[in-house]
Amino acid sequence: MEYAIECINDETGCNDRRHIDESHEIQEQFTKSISNRKYSNESSKNNFHKPQNIIINPQENNDIKNYEYDTTCIKKIIALLSEGTTLISEWNELNESEKFETASKWVREKFVNLPESLIPTVIGGLFPNSNENLIDEMPEWLDREKFMRGQRFARDYFFGIFFAELLSLFTLFSFENGLKPLIITGKSSEPYTAFTRYLSTANRVRHWYTSDPWTKGTAAYNDIKIVNKKHQNIRNKLRNLTNKEIDKAGSIDKIWAPTRDVLIEDFRSLCPADKPGQCPYLIGDLSENVTSRLSQGDMAATQCGFFGLIILYPEAFGIHSATDEDLDAFCHLWRGLGYLLGIQDRYNFANGTLDEVKQRSRDFLHMWVKPNFRNITPEWEHMMRCLVTGLHYYFPGTTYEVSLLYLAELMGLEMPRFQSSLSYYNKMQYNMVKLVMKYPYRWSIVRNMLNKRVHNHMDLALDFDNKKHSELREKSSKTMSQVVKEKYNNNDKINDDKLPIIEAKYSQYKIIGVLMVITQCLILWRVTPISALI
Repeated sequence: MEYAIECINDETGCNDRRHIDESHEIQEQFTKSISNRKYSNESSKNNFHKPQNIIINPQENNDIKNYEYDTTCIKKIIALLSEGTTLISEWNELNESEKFETASKWVREKFVNLPESLIPTVIGGLFPNSNENLIDEMPEWLDREKFMRGQRFARDYFFGIFFAELLSLFTLFSFENGLKPLIITGKSSEPYTAFTRYLSTANRVRHWYTSDPWTKGTAAYNDIKIVNKKHQNIRNKLRNLTNKEIDKAGSIDKIWAPTRDVLIEDFRSLCPADKPGQCPYLIGDLSENVTSRLSQGDMAATQCGFFGLIILYPEAFGIHSATDEDLDAFCHLWRGLGYLLGIQDRYNFANGTLDEVKQRSRDFLHMWVKPNFRNITPEWEHMMRCLVTGLHYYFPGTTYEVSLLYLAELMGLEMPRFQSSLSYYNKMQYNMVKLVMKYPYRWSIVRNMLNKRVHNHMDLALDFDNKKHSELREKSSKTMSQVVKEKYNNNDKINDDKLPIIEAKYSQYKIIGVLMVITQCLILWRVTPISALI
């Protein structure tokens, strides 16, 4: 499901440094548009998401009536929503609202276990084209003051939001056939390429938080136009590929996934399997007939990755004093950014009241992401490891293991096998991250210092010269070579891994000072679980 993150930055542009302008009003996230559909992949070596038989097991789901899906009807729905169909004579004469209502009726009838909050996202995934809004037009519902308040909120908690958006990639990458197009681009399947792509993406997001995308000529305005153009190029490219071609090109030969088997055991014991109709994108007949890529539904699902965790678990990311008005403004910010990126209002994930958006985000995590986690692919772990390793090239900090464990605890997953496999350094850093978010980050002086540190590291990385880039490419190549040599043994340690961890301890957190160290020694192993903050 998620090729947006990468699709946005098909050209990395890492040497195009753009400084923050605090006086501007609006910013936007690096849009990772995720394809929340998984294609049937019977020929693939990692055939985890096979078309389902759609028959409920009454012993496992005795609270649901036993019935069999009419897959022919599902195909019919897709055909009706595809271009050029004449299955009902009046379909082409319907306006967009009428088509939406008709599709809503079909979806409700066929996907009885689909949460109401996610129905628009499913329907958006069925429509083949994305209607991009004119960037100079403001919607009637836009509240500029509220939009700017959302920007101020994003700037005030930039470090915590930066971390939350990193964790969200675990959820977005779990949609397998959204991840495949990301792999196909070849722009982030190694640490160095991930570094360049996501640095460029993060810089665009920063512009959206610090500049006005509604004013022509600003950094945010220009980046919106660039991203929209890149999205269209991706759509055009994917339309020329069959699902089989995507499956083949979306696999990775030199896989970096030492913990995948352990994670599968934990996830399958903790995450409930999807009920029939709960995850339409997993149904082979459905995905095989969808002709579009980077649809309205894909874009909307990607949106969730930029604010969902923040509004659901603000205190877990150091946001202890935010009011509902602040969180609502942050959602309004993303509603506006989604609009500028071409998401129609009826599909916009941030549309509605704060409670409605929270429920939609909660359903997204628990009704879709958790079932996805039961069948994570080696490519999922590989891409996340490359991303986190690439992040260390300019901002040493949390590791892959710590990030995943933090997200899992937020989602109520204890992960006993995975936790037992962690090194001492990872356990120490995991508790340190919880400690920082629970105590020091609530202080404005610490929050401002960490925010500034992220900005400074990004600026430095954007100014890396050719020599530095050559060094990073060589480092990335050595890491991947060692991955191959170690043959993916779960106990293997990539030598370079320890360096970022040590750097994180003495670089990222040294600014908190002696007080932080003393506090950590006192409660390192007895810090309050994240679940207590939810």
